[in-house]
Amino acid sequence: MPEFYTVLFSHPAVEAITWWDFTDQGAWQRAPAGFLRKDLTPKPAYKQLQRLIKDKWWTKTKVDLAAAGRARFRGFFGQYKITARVAGRQLTGTFSFEKSVKKAIDVQLT
Repeated sequence: MPEFYTVLFSHPAVEAITWWDFTDQGAWQRAPAGFLRKDLTPKPAYKQLQRLIKDKWWTKTKVDLAAAGRARFRGFFGQYKITARVAGRQLTGTFSFEKSVKKAIDVQLT
């Protein structure tokens, strides 16, 4: 199962994955096809997928600012929250890294 999702996640033509029965409750033809059992406890597949999404495919990094307050990192497409400490103050901001973006992104911290 992790290999299947890894192939889908890494292929540039895939934009979404649909899973019809998230739980076994009321699943089509009563098939145990969900990620959660009827009592809503997670199956091993749920835990494996959660590890992929929240650990392996989740960008968490720390970088030092270079000249002019710029930083570079390599990450996955998606929404980002950035936190910086400057002169004892904590500043935060958000930005999106989308497939269509082919240039540097400027982020305003407040």
